[in-house]
Amino acid sequence: MVGSGTMTTIESTPTSLHKSKMEFEGFDDSSTAEFNFADKDGKTEVIWKHYGVEDLPFLARGYVFVTGAKKDMEKDFENGLANMAALAKERITNKMYDGYKINEVVLQERHFILNRQQVAYDNVQQFYAGNLGSLFAKAQRADVEMDGMPCGLFYGFNDDTKMVDMSAAIPIKEPLAIKGAQSLTLPNSKGITVDYFGDYDGTPAAHAAVESYMRDYGILSDPPYIEEYVTDPGEEPDPKKWLTKITYYISE
Repeated sequence: MVGSGTMTTIESTPTSLHKSKMEFEGFDDSSTAEFNFADKDGKTEVIWKHYGVEDLPFLARGYVFVTGAKKDMEKDFENGLANMAALAKERITNKMYDGYKINEVVLQERHFILNRQQVAYDNVQQFYAGNLGSLFAKAQRADVEMDGMPCGLFYGFNDDTKMVDMSAAIPIKEPLAIKGAQSLTLPNSKGITVDYFGDYDGTPAAHAAVESYMRDYGILSDPPYIEEYVTDPGEEPDPKKWLTKITYYISE
């Protein structure tokens, strides 16, 4: 544990370079951590550098050797590279990203009734509460058979305006036009799914895992992505057990 500070990415080139500026409390000068990646005999060679603005003074170099600090630093580098190798192996072998299992699947055609709007970030939960009950009532009056649990369909985010293009939706067995509700059919497609357990506020971590996977494999997705809220909070009070199934449609 070195102390408190900040780390800022200052240069990054996918698959070849990542450079960060590090500033620690109690130190006047910043330092730089640099990772270089290169293909070597079918494997990835990683070179990790850590250097300061100025060279270490001569007397300080002697102190590093005498106190054994050099060995401690070497151990930190070795452990860091070993952890990186283990993480990479876990991603390649088991498709585990930040603790989330990534599944590539074939998605069957799905049908929804929904209400799609531009919604302020702070009003997403209110939007669900105000629309899902109404959609359920419309489905019951039309004697429509559901084909899953309530969903959120997300088409895009605008961080400048803090608005999200989204739908509150209910999956149904057959395509059907219902008065007062919009309809949507999503065709058969290849897709990616992740099971997320926890409070709804934590879903961005699962989405970040999917996005990392897609970057690694050069995969693009088509909107919307779906959050299906499998667990009914009224029946399961423990948020840690709430299952949200997240689905991305792969762009062909």
